[in-house]
Amino acid sequence: MRKISDETQQMVNAWLSVDWDPESREHVKGLVAAGKEEELVAHLGRRISFGTAGLRGKMKWGFAFMNAVTVTQASQGLCAYLRTVHPCLTDLRERGVIVGHDGRYNSRMFARLTAAVFLSRKIKVRLSLLLLDFDRYLLMDDGRLCNDYLRDDGDLLFISSDKNK
Repeated sequence: MRKISDETQQMVNAWLSVDWDPESREHVKGLVAAGKEEELVAHLGRRISFGTAGLRGKMKWGFAFMNAVTVTQASQGLCAYLRTVHPCLTDLRERGVIVGHDGRYNSRMFARLTAAVFLSRKIKVRLSLLLLDFDRYLLMDDGRLCNDYLRDDGDLLFISSDKNK
């Protein structure tokens, strides 16, 4: 059994302080016990980045991948950003945000986590299943066009892809 470096142990501690999934926690602890530093660094040594298409990546444990922790943290960051750029916090709370999901793997869970972040900051959320029709309009689960609700100040759509599972 090899001992991991102090730097890697700090990354592990940071992950374990925010990961509430018992399976991944046990997996990480097993990797530490086995001295699997390379795998730990690959998962914890960098953060998934938020690009022009949002968060994209394989769904795995660790800061470098899509999972409940990274989606929650990105949602917290987006919420904080909207609160700083929005002209009035009261207006943001009243207008709220739309958080949508489709039927693909983990999309609904990620959308619910995002909604929980905004609700915890007392910002109204419309959580909806979204469908794409042939005219490229987003339809909400109640049949209304999502495009009628979209604004430039904080509409979120989580669509997770099966190919990155």
